[in-house]
Amino acid sequence: MGQSTRPRGGSSPDPTVRTRVLEAFADQVERLGLPNVSIDQVARQAGVSKVTLYKRWPTRRDLVVDAFRLVGQSAPELSAGSTVRDIVDVVFARADEGPRHLQLRQLTAELVAASEYDEVAKQVLFDRQAMWRRLIRDVIELGKRTGEVPADRDVDVLVDVVAAITTAGYLIKDRPTSEMSDLTWRVLTAEHPL
Repeated sequence: MGQSTRPRGGSSPDPTVRTRVLEAFADQVERLGLPNVSIDQVARQAGVSKVTLYKRWPTRRDLVVDAFRLVGQSAPELSAGSTVRDIVDVVFARADEGPRHLQLRQLTAELVAASEYDEVAKQVLFDRQAMWRRLIRDVIELGKRTGEVPADRDVDVLVDVVAAITTAGYLIKDRPTSEMSDLTWRVLTAEHPL
């Protein structure tokens, strides 16, 4: 008799499970709010067992962290022909796009709360902030090279101020993105430096 090449002890893991579960979780967060999401609902919507779900994500925090990574936006690429104003407008427009924005806002709030006692949550937030701060720095340096941002500006101070504006604009949902974009532009190009 021939030997089976299939590993003993069960079937191969389904590569779509992670995405299905995380998208179901993010959908439930958006529709019900994070405190009202149940693992039963997530498992049912994703078409997996609770055992499968708990094997991959033993805690609710593990599920929040992984969903945040899936739903989180990546930084937009800076194209050669873009002006600083174009980039500022694109960043704020992307921050307010569709259901992912609501999911990400709720997941961010959960991670911020958990970061007080959870080093993994703190690191995930730190990594995301570092990505956006690099983008802000690149935009400011581009603006200084093109003359859109005055050459005498302290880049580190501008990065801090713009990061604060973008964070506030992102977390305060009643603020129009155009208002945050205009404020950022005024800070970058103001006649008198900060």
